[in-house]
Amino acid sequence: VSTQSTGIDLFDGICNRYFFADASVIIFFNKIDLLQRKLTTSPLSACFPDYKGDNSYEDVTRYIKNKYESLNSVPGKVVYSHFTCGVNTESTRNLFNDVFNMAADNLKECDLL
Repeated sequence: VSTQSTGIDLFDGICNRYFFADASVIIFFNKIDLLQRKLTTSPLSACFPDYKGDNSYEDVTRYIKNKYESLNSVPGKVVYSHFTCGVNTESTRNLFNDVFNMAADNLKECDLL
């Protein structure tokens, strides 16, 4: 069982759980630098046999993002996806902006902002 399939099962269970029905979700796909390096030696189809795209970083990340986000079965639930690398300041800035926006949206819904 690959780490990705375990992650997909875990995300599906959390994202669609009744308790979290009204909560937005942020998915962090960390260590994209390792993914980029791995793609030079291994096709994504080794982990995902249904993947038919090329092995470009853009196509692979789009596929992975869609694979996870498509599991969301709660209408109106917002899923934020981020491919991150801890040393990439632009990636980290975007991440914090989404966390801030999600928190602000939740506070507005509760009439606290």
